[in-house]
Amino acid sequence: MPAHRMESRPSCSGMPHVHQIAGRILRHFRLVLGGCGSAVLAAKFPEVGIGLVGVSLAFGLTVLTGAYAFGPISGGHFNPAVSPPPCST
Repeated sequence: MPAHRMESRPSCSGMPHVHQIAGRILRHFRLVLGGCGSAVLAAKFPEVGIGLVGVSLAFGLTVLTGAYAFGPISGGHFNPAVSPPPCST
C-alpha cells in the first residue's frame, strides 16, 4: 500500500494513525511538563510550598485531563511502553 494511503487509513478506533500519533505525543508532553515540571519546581523552590501533595495533585490532574482530552483519539493509557507499538504498525 502506498505511503499516502496508509496515512489516511483509519485504525481500529476509527481515527487516522496520524491523529493517534499526534495525540500520544501531546499526551506525553503534557505529562512530562505538568508532572515532572511541578516536581522540579517543588525541589528547586521549597519556599513556594507545593510540596509532595502538590506534586501528586499535578500528576493526577495531568493524567485526568489528558485521559479526557486525548482518550477518544488515541486511547486512555499513559504508559510510554504501550504507546510506540501501535504507532509502528
